[in-house]
Amino acid sequence: MDGKKLGLNALAHVQVSLINHDAVSIDKFHAFVETNDQVLECASITGDFDYILKVAATDPEALEHFIMSRLLRLGVVRTTTTNFILRQMKVSGALPVDT
Repeated sequence: MDGKKLGLNALAHVQVSLINHDAVSIDKFHAFVETNDQVLECASITGDFDYILKVAATDPEALEHFIMSRLLRLGVVRTTTTNFILRQMKVSGALPVDT
Protein backbone atom coordinates (compact mmCIF):
# COMPACT_ATOMS: atom_id res chain seq x y z
CA MET A 1 0.00 0.00 0.00
CA ASP A 2 1.15 3.52 -0.75
CA GLY A 3 2.19 5.24 2.48
CA LYS A 4 1.22 8.67 1.15
CA LYS A 5 -2.39 7.50 0.83
CA LEU A 6 -2.23 6.69 4.54
CA GLY A 7 -0.86 10.14 5.40
CA LEU A 8 2.72 8.89 5.86
CA ASN A 9 4.65 11.57 3.99
CA ALA A 10 8.06 11.07 5.61
CA LEU A 11 10.18 7.94 5.29
CA ALA A 12 13.71 7.82 6.63
CA HIS A 13 16.60 5.52 7.36
CA VAL A 14 17.79 6.15 10.91
CA GLN A 15 21.21 4.80 11.82
CA VAL A 16 21.50 4.06 15.54
CA SER A 17 24.54 3.62 17.79
CA LEU A 18 23.94 2.24 21.27
CA ILE A 19 25.67 3.58 24.39
CA ASN A 20 26.86 0.08 25.28
CA HIS A 21 26.25 -3.47 24.21
CA ASP A 22 25.21 -5.16 27.42
CA ALA A 23 22.22 -7.50 27.39
CA VAL A 24 19.92 -5.00 29.13
CA SER A 25 20.56 -2.25 26.55
CA ILE A 26 20.20 -4.57 23.59
CA ASP A 27 17.02 -6.14 24.97
CA LYS A 28 15.50 -2.71 25.65
CA PHE A 29 16.29 -1.53 22.12
CA HIS A 30 14.96 -4.74 20.53
CA ALA A 31 11.73 -4.52 22.56
CA PHE A 32 11.25 -0.91 21.42
CA VAL A 33 11.75 -1.86 17.77
CA GLU A 34 9.39 -4.84 18.00
CA THR A 35 6.56 -2.86 19.58
CA ASN A 36 6.81 0.40 17.61
CA ASP A 37 4.62 0.55 14.51
CA GLN A 38 6.61 3.43 13.02
CA VAL A 39 9.64 1.16 12.66
CA LEU A 40 9.06 -0.68 9.39
CA GLU A 41 12.43 -2.43 9.26
CA CYS A 42 15.42 -2.95 11.53
CA ALA A 43 18.78 -4.52 10.72
CA SER A 44 22.03 -4.80 12.63
CA ILE A 45 24.85 -3.41 10.52
CA THR A 46 28.62 -3.08 10.35
CA GLY A 47 30.49 0.22 10.46
CA ASP A 48 30.11 3.19 12.75
CA PHE A 49 26.52 2.35 13.75
CA ASP A 50 24.91 -0.71 15.30
CA TYR A 51 21.50 -0.69 13.59
CA ILE A 52 19.61 0.89 10.73
CA LEU A 53 15.88 1.50 10.99
CA LYS A 54 13.39 2.34 8.27
CA VAL A 55 10.90 4.68 9.91
CA ALA A 56 7.58 6.06 8.68
CA ALA A 57 6.00 9.29 9.91
CA THR A 58 3.26 11.67 8.84
CA ASP A 59 5.72 14.53 8.28
CA PRO A 60 9.27 15.64 9.19
CA GLU A 61 8.09 17.06 12.50
CA ALA A 62 6.55 13.71 13.47
CA LEU A 63 9.82 12.01 12.57
CA GLU A 64 11.68 14.47 14.79
CA HIS A 65 9.24 13.68 17.60
CA PHE A 66 9.83 9.94 17.12
CA ILE A 67 13.61 10.40 17.34
CA MET A 68 13.71 12.93 20.18
CA SER A 69 10.80 11.78 22.34
CA ARG A 70 10.77 8.05 21.74
CA LEU A 71 14.09 6.72 20.46
CA LEU A 72 16.58 8.91 22.34
CA ARG A 73 14.55 8.79 25.57
CA LEU A 74 15.08 5.02 25.75
CA GLY A 75 18.34 5.84 27.50
CA VAL A 76 20.34 3.28 25.49
CA VAL A 77 21.01 5.26 22.27
CA ARG A 78 24.29 7.15 21.98
CA THR A 79 23.68 8.83 18.62
CA THR A 80 21.60 8.71 15.46
CA THR A 81 21.99 9.85 11.88
CA THR A 82 18.89 10.28 9.75
CA ASN A 83 18.60 10.18 5.98
CA PHE A 84 15.23 11.11 4.48
CA ILE A 85 14.07 8.90 1.65
CA LEU A 86 13.24 11.27 -1.18
CA ARG A 87 11.88 8.68 -3.57
CA GLN A 88 11.80 4.90 -3.64
CA MET A 89 12.54 3.53 -7.09
CA LYS A 90 12.27 -0.15 -6.16
CA VAL A 91 10.67 -1.84 -3.19
CA SER A 92 10.59 -5.61 -3.26
CA GLY A 93 10.20 -8.30 -0.67
CA ALA A 94 11.16 -11.00 -3.15
CA LEU A 95 14.58 -12.62 -2.91
CA PRO A 96 16.47 -13.45 -6.13
CA VAL A 97 16.12 -17.22 -6.20
CA ASP A 98 17.25 -19.27 -9.19
CA THR A 99 14.47 -21.52 -10.46
